Amino acid sequence: MKKKKLFFGALLLAFTLVLSACSIGGKRVVFSDPVRVQSVLTVGNLRCPKEEAYVYLLNYRSLYDNIMGLSIWDNSFDLKRLSSSVKVSVKDMIAETYVLSMDAKDKETDSLSELEEKGIEDSAKDYYSLMSEKEKEYCGVSEAQLVEAYKKFYIAQRNCNALMAAVDQEVSEDEARVIDAEVIVISDADVASKASTAINTGKSFEEVMNLYSEGTKGQISFGRNTYPKEAEEVIFRLENNETSGLITADGKYYIVKCLSKYNAALSDENKNKILEERKVSAIRNVIEESKGKYVTAEDTEFWDSALIFSGEGDTEKKRDSFFSVLQKHLVI
Repeated sequence: MKKKKLFFGALLLAFTLVLSACSIGGKRVVFSDPVRVQSVLTVGNLRCPKEEAYVYLLNYRSLYDNIMGLSIWDNSFDLKRLSSSVKVSVKDMIAETYVLSMDAKDKETDSLSELEEKGIEDSAKDYYSLMSEKEKEYCGVSEAQLVEAYKKFYIAQRNCNALMAAVDQEVSEDEARVIDAEVIVISDADVASKASTAINTGKSFEEVMNLYSEGTKGQISFGRNTYPKEAEEVIFRLENNETSGLITADGKYYIVKCLSKYNAALSDENKNKILEERKVSAIRNVIEESKGKYVTAEDTEFWDSALIFSGEGDTEKKRDSFFSVLQKHLVI
């Protein structure tokens, strides 16, 4: 269950992290004439019909509502800009889903079992029955089209989970180590020399830090990759209550007092953070490797003119989204 929840959260928000949707690998093909293109978005040999795009637009409208509240659609907001943001998010979401599906196909891991086929068909039937008449009119989607949309989404989800499961789970204590320290940061060489001399002649670290440091004045906790490599190599060799000499790195000067070389609680948290970053990186790598691999195309006229579902006159309230319905029928 944990992996399932992680995937849906990651995939629904990943467009903010790693994707540039319809310009993958510079192989960007734009169609402005809807008669000459059979889909509104294409990645490789996967095509998104307009009805599927409207399903995503409908659900992203609901996602924005849940996060920001229904009031975002009133006249106090820039609706044109907001609608554009929803459409960009949807294009990114579809493109990422298709890339992950294509990746599964390339690895020959895109086949579905009878149980999975049934789960997808049941999801499509269930979601279609939950759609209000206004929503059906807006999307124009059939149950059969929902089945195809769910297949692509589910295969992408399954591939995503497999990529994350394959990530190396071993994180060394030293890699995850978080230390507590006080850090003096100075840009000017002469000032840095004065600060170093002051400490060496007996002034307290705190007094010198408060007088000269350009950074945070007080105790901070941090892990690796916080400071330049040259500084990090010195800092992470310090013992408890040990003060470094003057460190020069990337045009700045550092003097560090290590208060504790191992913060156990924060180091455990950092280990989990490193694992999550590895999982995100595994997905990002698939996206990056798709550059130059899959030709992408979009129908700009459709995306420019597509309207966001207003909900006006729709008195029927749907409790489940396109995504959550699938979770009811298939567990990964």
